[in-house]
Amino acid sequence: MWTHVEPRCNEWNFDVYDWMFEACEKYHLRLQVTLNPNQPAYHYGKEFWGSIHSHAIFSDPKMKDAAARYIKKVVERYKNSPAMDYWWLMNEPYPMDGENPFILSGFRTEMKNKYGNIDALNKLWNSSFRSFDEIKDVKDIINSEWAAAMPYYDWTHYCNKHLTEF
Repeated sequence: MWTHVEPRCNEWNFDVYDWMFEACEKYHLRLQVTLNPNQPAYHYGKEFWGSIHSHAIFSDPKMKDAAARYIKKVVERYKNSPAMDYWWLMNEPYPMDGENPFILSGFRTEMKNKYGNIDALNKLWNSSFRSFDEIKDVKDIINSEWAAAMPYYDWTHYCNKHLTEF
């Protein structure tokens, strides 16, 4: 867990996991290790307080650099351990994230690339956005209309792509 190994920003402590790896090496056990880069340590902001594990991707794309540092530190430390069997990239990933700035910016770009102009999207979505930058509340659109198939498929497809790219 990221919070366990980076208790303060850029200060790393692997004691609890070192102990676990050493014990597994001693008794010839193999580990499947989950990285959890989607749940930053609590010192990165209040949205992460009180949680050590999330199924959703963080909302600020600027956190990608911190997540990359975390992954690098963990992988470099344990990749050659004889106890290391498999890396899990995320625990129970949930592709249908809520709307946040990170996912919406990519979704808006994806919709612009798919539809080309906002009128084409509006026709299939039964909506009246003036620009792709206005797209928001997609889940509300999906839930408000039984025939809102295109917003549902577009959002689902993009959420899966976003998760895979992450």
